[in-house]
Amino acid sequence: MADTKISALVAATKITLGDVYAGVQGGSTKKFMALGFIPDQTDFIGTMFIGNGGGAIDNTGTEAGDLNTYVGIDSGLASTIAKKNTSLGNNALASATSGWANTAIGYNSLSTGIGTGSLVISGTGVEFYANTGVGQNTLFKTTTGSYNTAAGANALTENTTGSDNTGVGVHALNDNTTGSNNVAIGRSALRASSTVSDNIAIGTNCLLVLTAGKNVAIGTDSMKASTTATGCMAMGWSSLGTNTEGNYNVAIGESALFDNVDGDDNTAVGYLALSNGTASDNTALGSKAGKNLVGGHSSVFIGFQAGLNTVSGNFNSCVGFEAGKNTTGSAGTYLGYSAGSNVTTGNFNICIGYNTAVPVATTASQLNIGDTITGSMAGEKWVGIDGSIVLAPKAEPAAPQEGMIYYDTTANKLLVYTGAAWETITSS
Repeated sequence: MADTKISALVAATKITLGDVYAGVQGGSTKKFMALGFIPDQTDFIGTMFIGNGGGAIDNTGTEAGDLNTYVGIDSGLASTIAKKNTSLGNNALASATSGWANTAIGYNSLSTGIGTGSLVISGTGVEFYANTGVGQNTLFKTTTGSYNTAAGANALTENTTGSDNTGVGVHALNDNTTGSNNVAIGRSALRASSTVSDNIAIGTNCLLVLTAGKNVAIGTDSMKASTTATGCMAMGWSSLGTNTEGNYNVAIGESALFDNVDGDDNTAVGYLALSNGTASDNTALGSKAGKNLVGGHSSVFIGFQAGLNTVSGNFNSCVGFEAGKNTTGSAGTYLGYSAGSNVTTGNFNICIGYNTAVPVATTASQLNIGDTITGSMAGEKWVGIDGSIVLAPKAEPAAPQEGMIYYDTTANKLLVYTGAAWETITSS
């Protein structure tokens, strides 16, 4: 019996405890319900039809066709041997002929379906199952992909064979076709990615145009411009926001590494940390640490505004509140609160201690340790000490070197090694 109005079937309807029939032909003992359209086959278990779906199901001699729920015009329309599927909405699961445990809710959700033969009852396996689509056009073109979850209009719309994807939000993973193991949560997250795998994007426009894999982006617009980047992690609003092809970068904090385009192997943690950075192999930890570094590489900045105005210097180590804040030189070491903050273009300078500075901001190889030990490490190297030197008494060194000085505990005298013997230092 086909396309029979329910009103014309009232007299033929048989209702008994535990079984609901509408227009059933014969005395089937199976449990199903059809409202609005009665399929020709009646040998189903636990199946419901509301609308005109399910009319193609052929369950003769098999267990296929059982435990389906099709609600809506053309919902499950082409289903033949599908099993354990749920579709709600016009055209939902409309073209799927077979497959197990799929859920489609919304207009055109999982509409294209899997095609004939992908579910093989003889035991060779099921290629399309356990998909969930909620929203208009979700998983619209899926053919053999499985274990996908799409929620939101056009989420995973173009997916064909990709599996194990999760797209939540309008246009999330919209263009994905064959990529697998992706997670996209937020409007347009991973929207333009088509064949990439193993990415996580949480936030509006995260990884919007990505064409590579193995990235994690969390926060609105994080890694928004990334195309071929791989192995990156960005957490925070617009972190790595303009990065296109830089690899293996870590950015945590609002706009961290924002301007990095193709620099690799950078780590920035903190608000605006390395936000103007475009080079490689830098590490910044702290709010605005290394913020204005542009072309410099292989430097370390730890502390609030450490290396803040370093623009092009390389191989610098700035540790402490505003340490090395204004240096544009290279190979400097600044350790302590505001240490070396007066250095500008000087290279190879060392400042250790609270607010320590160098005598000349543009000169190289200057030393200042705690404003007590100063010196020069270039040319005729020297060290100056502001205060006294105390040498602890000790026995004669076993392996003396020329110029070595020690205080002899036996003679109670100061001795110096000439290269051949120890000589007493006298006042004359």
